[in-house]
Amino acid sequence: MKNSQLLRSKGFSVQADEDTLRLQLEQAEAHLQRSAEFNEKLNQLWMHIQQIRDQQRDREVEEKWTLANDKDVLAISEVSIHHYNDSYFGSDRNSCY
Repeated sequence: MKNSQLLRSKGFSVQADEDTLRLQLEQAEAHLQRSAEFNEKLNQLWMHIQQIRDQQRDREVEEKWTLANDKDVLAISEVSIHHYNDSYFGSDRNSCY
């Protein structure tokens, strides 16, 4: 509306169809602007989802490593050593000596 008033005040005549076309162009521009804002918001949400997934994956890795404490590691190593000795020397170790 301001553009047509400005043009009219400068002595230019603005036809009704020109004014209608200007309104359509302004609406299309507003729609494109909303679409760009929507895409930007969508990208921000996607990045946030990715950050949450990364944090969950990192937390799962930490949990897997923290499940074994020193006592558990010692017990596992003792079982492994006994299993190795039994399979290498046999279950009767005294017969080798």
